[in-house]
Formats: sequence, structure tokens, C-alpha cells
Amino acid sequence: LGAVRNKDMICFDDDLDVGITRNDYNRLINNENTANKFGLKYTYEDDIPRVKLINFNTNIEPYLDIFIMENKDGKFKITEGKWVKEKGYFTPEELYPLKEYKFGTFNIKGPNIPIPFLEREYGDWEIEKKSHSHHTF
Repeated sequence: LGAVRNKDMICFDDDLDVGITRNDYNRLINNENTANKFGLKYTYEDDIPRVKLINFNTNIEPYLDIFIMENKDGKFKITEGKWVKEKGYFTPEELYPLKEYKFGTFNIKGPNIPIPFLEREYGDWEIEKKSHSHHTF
């Protein structure tokens, strides 16, 4: 949502949500020692895997929330945990090929056609609504 609507982090949010395949997730957790050397800490909170970027100078801990997505019945969707939603999916055409998005001062890859997902997930996604942070620092 932030990458498409704001082209940056949503001002009242404290994380970046990403969806990855089960194979990519397994590769990620198998490299935890390397990640720790770069100040990354793997956690599992609120029923999802998370990566915290520990900045020792400011004591700020932004999060990367990782949602494991699998192709089920021709739709890429979150398949485990409390974040599973019937409307929260991408069709292969919506997801691939990945597209580059401006996100703050850098570029990230995201879904090819994000609007159908955003409409299913948020309804009027173009209108910014204040939400609460679900992490504690």
C-alpha cells in the first residue's frame, strides 16, 4: 500500500509487509547467522515471521513483516496464521512479472498490477486512514 499510494512508508506505520514463497522463506531463515552480522534479528510475533532491523545508535526497531504466500487454486495467497483472508490474494497476472516501485529513497519490487488486490483488501485504498501501530518499541 505504501509503495503504490505513498511511494514511501505510511507515516503512521512501522513496518514493511512483504510476501514471499515458502522456498524463499526457508532460504531466509537458513541464513540467520549472516543476517545477524548485519544487524537483523528474526522474530516470530503476532502469528507471522518478522525481521527487525536493529539500529544500535537510535534504538529504533523497524520491522519487515514476512507473509508466506503459496499458489493455491490459481491464486497466490497467505496460507497460514491469523492474517489469512479470503480476499487477500493475487492472481498470477496481477503478481508477475514483478514491477519496480519508488519507496522513499530506494526502489523495491512489487506486484505487476496491484490495484485489484488493494481494492479487495482495503476497499477505498487511495484514501489515507490513520491506523495504530501494531508493534511496540
